[in-house]
Amino acid sequence: MGGSAETSQYWEDASWPHGGRGLRLYLHLHEDGSLSISVHDPDRLAVMLGLEPTSEWIDEHEANLQRLRDAYGES
Repeated sequence: MGGSAETSQYWEDASWPHGGRGLRLYLHLHEDGSLSISVHDPDRLAVMLGLEPTSEWIDEHEANLQRLRDAYGES
């Protein structure tokens, strides 16, 4: 399940925000197309959610990401 082979080449682990001691959001797309989302509070707890998005969902959001990159001049 998941996006095309092209999709996987664009995905890498992502986290937000960079630096600081507040909550952190992590995204990880697995080879099987499943997606792990976790929120970490350095002083308290961590919460993790696993999803299996459809390929259409991934393709749609990848297109949105590309539009943002194009608008802000990032490749």
